[in-house]
Amino acid sequence: MKRLLFIFFSILALNLYAQQDKPIAFSCPPYLQELGTDAVTIVWHTTKPAFSWVELAEEDGSNFQAKSRTKYYGTINGQIDAGSTIQKIRIKGLKPGTTYNYRLVSKEILNYGAYSVSYGSWVSSDNHLGKIFSFSTLPEKIEKVSFIEVSDIHNNPDKLEVMLKNGGIDNADLVLFNGDMTSEFSHESDLFDGFLKKSSDMFAATKPFLMVRGNHETRGLLSKDLMKYFPRTDNKYYFTKSYGPLFLIGLDCGEDKPDSDIAYSGLAAYDEYRTEQAEWLKKVFESSEFKNAQYKVVICHISPLGGDGWHAQNDIKEKWLPILNKAGITLMLCGHEHTFNYFKTNKEVNNFPIIIGSDKSCTRVDVSKDALTTKVIDYDGKNILMLNIK
Repeated sequence: MKRLLFIFFSILALNLYAQQDKPIAFSCPPYLQELGTDAVTIVWHTTKPAFSWVELAEEDGSNFQAKSRTKYYGTINGQIDAGSTIQKIRIKGLKPGTTYNYRLVSKEILNYGAYSVSYGSWVSSDNHLGKIFSFSTLPEKIEKVSFIEVSDIHNNPDKLEVMLKNGGIDNADLVLFNGDMTSEFSHESDLFDGFLKKSSDMFAATKPFLMVRGNHETRGLLSKDLMKYFPRTDNKYYFTKSYGPLFLIGLDCGEDKPDSDIAYSGLAAYDEYRTEQAEWLKKVFESSEFKNAQYKVVICHISPLGGDGWHAQNDIKEKWLPILNKAGITLMLCGHEHTFNYFKTNKEVNNFPIIIGSDKSCTRVDVSKDALTTKVIDYDGKNILMLNIK
């Protein structure tokens, strides 16, 4: 017995040593957040705590290595943000409508002392991932925009790939993840292997996505830290974004059952949170940015109509739907039910159409000053709904 224990702990020690001896690497490739006319946030993840930066160059036809490039660092209250495996850098002062090439560099931090920091191995995106990445800032005047909305893939990157291809990811401007992209967030691999690596490989290193929480993203030990992985300058999960004629509103539904349900172990307070968003919505609808937009699209994981009639849906119907009905909303996109459903405009209930996507469909929206065109596409690539709103 002692011999078996000795062998077990020896193997464990060797595995730990082997992990420590490995050079730093990227555990998740880059993805873009909050891309605007003059700024962007670039996020990536490393296998070890690191000091990182982004090297940036305008796309001018020259080799990225032709000369020294400008370096950008993440900062927090005057300090460079270092010592974590989450690398996120907000770059400001960019030119509108301009394409930039970028390179990621991370240096392993071996010891973060009070008066000295020692470094180990380093890694860059061109030597580890084999390429220089690029993105384009938004133009000052946006005439048209297109996006793909996906939800409820529950850690299935192969399903995500099919949906994005069906939606025409190559000619879409951004992607909206409308909740339950993962079944829980207890380990980083839930995000990385569930959908982030696939997203980066397909589009997210070049064009951005917006993350809307579903009820499953609120579950697990790391769920309260979700904002670290999808940073926003206002630190809110609910948001508004303007893209020329389109005004987007993202709402955070919270959990689907009552706060008192035994499943939440006394840690849920979503009723109050949905009330907070109701008051916020009233202020949004008074803004000139909202009033001047041609099309107003709401994104929320749980719909106010249909479904199972559980608590969150009832709370959303009571608190948000009356406010939305008065605001002149163009369209609402939801998920959660894993079954496609469509509610036409009904002046007695909902003053705008509501589309509930399934776990095997995506929604493609193309917006110009002349029309908002929407297609719901099933897993086989067939259009199951088409709307043209002028």
